[in-house]
Amino acid sequence: MTHALYITYRPSSHQRGATSHDMTVLADQINRVEGLVSKVWIQNEEDELRGGFYFFDTAEHAEAWKERLIQERTAEGATQLNYQLFNVVDDFTAKTWHQPAAWQQA
Repeated sequence: MTHALYITYRPSSHQRGATSHDMTVLADQINRVEGLVSKVWIQNEEDELRGGFYFFDTAEHAEAWKERLIQERTAEGATQLNYQLFNVVDDFTAKTWHQPAAWQQA
């Protein structure tokens, strides 16, 4: 069973000033998180929120990343952290999961 973590937060001014290079470095670091299957990056510019949908191979890996992420983002000055853990319904998700054309990598 796949496990999902949904998390949002209001970034600090320092986080909002991150460059494309900074975000690429962060993406590379996140890509090495133990048990990570995938991450969908999300933002709501109107409400100044960022976050993601993270998919993990075990509930333990999802929980460990949640704790680490909350600690790291709070230390960086993020506020209004919200999260929810879910079990993914793998069989039906497999039937409806499609990769958007915008995600195609060169």
